[in-house]
Formats: sequence, C-alpha cells, structure tokens
Amino acid sequence: MEADKTVSTQIEVSDLTTAFQTQVVPMPICKYEILNGGPTGEPVQFATIGQQVYHKWTCDSETVDTFCAVVHSCTVDDGNGDTVQILDENGCALDKFLLNNLEYPTDLMAGQEAHVYKYADRSQLFYQCQISITVKEPHEECARPTCSEPQGFGAVKQANQTAQFFRVLKKRSVEAMENVLDVRAELTTLEVLEGDLPASLRTSAEALVASSEIGYDTFGQGFCVSYFAVSIASVFAGFTIFVAIFMTYMIVSRVPRSKNSDC
Repeated sequence: MEADKTVSTQIEVSDLTTAFQTQVVPMPICKYEILNGGPTGEPVQFATIGQQVYHKWTCDSETVDTFCAVVHSCTVDDGNGDTVQILDENGCALDKFLLNNLEYPTDLMAGQEAHVYKYADRSQLFYQCQISITVKEPHEECARPTCSEPQGFGAVKQANQTAQFFRVLKKRSVEAMENVLDVRAELTTLEVLEGDLPASLRTSAEALVASSEIGYDTFGQGFCVSYFAVSIASVFAGFTIFVAIFMTYMIVSRVPRSKNSDC
C-alpha cells in the first residue's frame, strides 16, 4: 500500500550582526620645493637669472590611492608688498613666462619647469601656494584642472573652464578647512655676469652669508659690495669731504691778516 505524508521541520535564523569599523587616516604632509634643473635635482636657495629650475609640490601620505592634490592660488612677492599672482584659484597659470600650467605625474605630486627671474631692485623671491586635498573616489582618477595656454605677462586670465571642477573642491573643503594647505618656498636671485653659480651656493646659504660678511667675491675675482653698502659709503665720503672743506674755511678765516709795516 502507498501513503502520502507531509513532513516538516523548523529552523531559526538570527539576524546578521553588523559592526562599524573606523580608521583615522592622517592628512598628507605637503611641501613646496624649487629644484635645480629638473624634478630630480637638488633644492636650490640661490640661483642666477635665467637658470632653469623645477617647481615641485609633493604630499606624503601613509595610505595609497586615498587622496588627490591640486595646487592653486600661487603668488610671488619680493618681501616688500609687491605681489604677482602666477596661478589662479583654479590652478591655471596666468603668465607662461613666469610659470606654465602644472603637470601632475601622480595623485599627490605636481611640478613645472621655469627659469629664474627677479624684481628690478630686489633679489629675494617668496613663493606661496595653496594645495587642496580631497578624498579620491574608488576606481576613479583624480580630477585635474583643464586650462588653456596662458598668455604672457599676465595679460589674460583663464576663463571659467574649470569653475565646475573647482566648485567641487570648494564644496569638499568648506566642511573641513584643513583640506586646504599653505606651502611656501624662497629663492634668492643673483646677478652673475660671467660663469655659473657654484654648486655650493645653490644648496648652502651659509657659504653666501660667510662670503658677504667678509665682502669677498666667491668667484675669486675681487670684493663684492651691495648697492646699500655703496650708498652708505657714498654718503659718508660726501659728508667727510664737506666737513674737511668747512673746517679748512673756518681755519683760513680765523688766521689774522698781516699788516703792511713802514720800513
């Protein structure tokens, strides 16, 4: 005989337990360097007019593929209030003769070659830039500024080609101001007519300071004096000559005139 029976059993399934895992990722540490010749050159503190250097911005992070960096809002000044903007708030160059549009070899590195220049009456150049740090989206490339070819002498500012791009950066930076970092670099430009600047001066400020203290030319061609020292010496020499002439006049005027006597 055949029989149909229904059998059943019971099993209980508990809900999956969830746990939140958080990790504090430190912000990258950024720096601005001016290197001699190219991206692998030595940092320079002293250079000659026309010398080729490499402006390099790098950020070091403890994690990989986590952050993106964009350099923008760069200015150069002479330390006396005369400031020129070389990168706008979008990260685009304004004057190709001062600094061209930047290249981004990696997510946290930017750079560009340039030639050394100086103000007419100042030898020091002070560079200051801002670096926006944003979180990199998974499996996506870092957003980069799209800039047109800059004009010479800052004649034409870049259009709003990267406005939408930079609004994203600003939106992310508003919530946490630490996402925008300030970096600085300094360069002293020397007017050398003959020969190249010795390598010791490019990397060591002490060599030039020592030579300037004793007034001896590092190139072994004589003594060097600054324009300020020449001005002070000229004023002192003029004052000395004036005092000598005045004292001579006073002495001569005090000598009694000889009277003719009858013989």
